[in-house]
Amino acid sequence: TSPAGIPVSVDGGAPENTLLNANLSPGPHLVSAPATTAASAGVRMAFSNWNDSGAATHLIEVTGSAATYTAIFKTQYQLTTTAFPAPGGTVAPASGFFDAGTPVSLVPAATAPYVFDSWSGDGSGSTNPLSLTMNAPLSVTANFSVPGFTCSIATGAADRKSTRLNSS
Repeated sequence: TSPAGIPVSVDGGAPENTLLNANLSPGPHLVSAPATTAASAGVRMAFSNWNDSGAATHLIEVTGSAATYTAIFKTQYQLTTTAFPAPGGTVAPASGFFDAGTPVSLVPAATAPYVFDSWSGDGSGSTNPLSLTMNAPLSVTANFSVPGFTCSIATGAADRKSTRLNSS
């Protein structure tokens, strides 16, 4: 496999990650690679193609000549998107995996009476939409608020506390 070490199987056998030399009888044989496999937290490898352009699972024809079949995988990174507070709105696209190097445009959508304020986590500022490139696992939060209302807590004398709500 490319990269090396991803388990593949032949003729329905147990997946093996070191199929360097397989002595197969002449005729058709079924090779199979997984659609995805976890690499590390927030990173996975996604099947791209076999070097013979075959699908993840396909038949090969073994003849009397030596042949090499390589399953090729691409790196994908996880994007986690969150809205805070949850009733404040949504973020598109939703959480998921994206190919390494892919540009992603995050768009917040506020739910009335909330408005979009800012990004936090692996995003910052208040740019709308927010442009990122998937070169690592990323976690981004869209922050929403209700305009015109603030809450502050003020303390008075040592034995009393007061709370006031301000409307801005």
